[in-house]
Amino acid sequence: MAEITGKPDYMAKEYVEYQQRYRKNPRESDKVLITLLQKNLKDQKGKSLLDIGCHNGNLLFHIRKNLPDLRLCGGDLFPAVISQCKADADLKGIAFEEMDIRALDGPPFDVIVTSAVLARFSDVDHELIWKNIYRKTNPGGFVISFDWYIPFHQTLKIIEETDAHPDGLILNFRSQKGMRTILENAGFCAVEFQPFIMPINLPLTNPSDPLYTHTRLAADGERLQFRGCLYQPWHYLIAHKPA
Repeated sequence: MAEITGKPDYMAKEYVEYQQRYRKNPRESDKVLITLLQKNLKDQKGKSLLDIGCHNGNLLFHIRKNLPDLRLCGGDLFPAVISQCKADADLKGIAFEEMDIRALDGPPFDVIVTSAVLARFSDVDHELIWKNIYRKTNPGGFVISFDWYIPFHQTLKIIEETDAHPDGLILNFRSQKGMRTILENAGFCAVEFQPFIMPINLPLTNPSDPLYTHTRLAADGERLQFRGCLYQPWHYLIAHKPA
């Protein structure tokens, strides 16, 4: 099987090109994430935020526009991605570091964000990651994770084979009940989940390319989000570290 983190050449080239469309106009999911940050950050002055798995820095770019007093940092596993972020004039003033979420060190942050990152990691790594994130979070701080969290007491492991990952990529869909246990065991409290409701229709423009999300309208009016034939149960996980 392919490495869970993806191929470096794909992440630094094709995926960067795909993400560029969201530089001027943020993803609908990022708009909601920023609203959640504003809701949970009563006072942003002097506070710090780390986006782990920041990729090309789009989310940080939009966070800065909406929460300008935050000190921002982006971390990513791939050196080429970090180099691109450091050279990007739009991201000037934001710190970027090569960072492995499975081996975090350095000073803590008041807020930690992960967006569409954790589903790729094995169960062993995943539990270790949350212990690392807990240590990396300041007392009284919080974390927001946007990922595939299932409201049913059910866990799914799917092998996705695409042109970008022909050897297969293992994707983990984790239950909210199991996630609550993992986070509480790590030390977090006030764990909650909020579903992401897609507010717009996304047409299937290229059936041969599973990278792009498209929607299908359910009988109750909800827009179900698919990536190829894969249904995506996107939720926001919000958890706080006791003061």
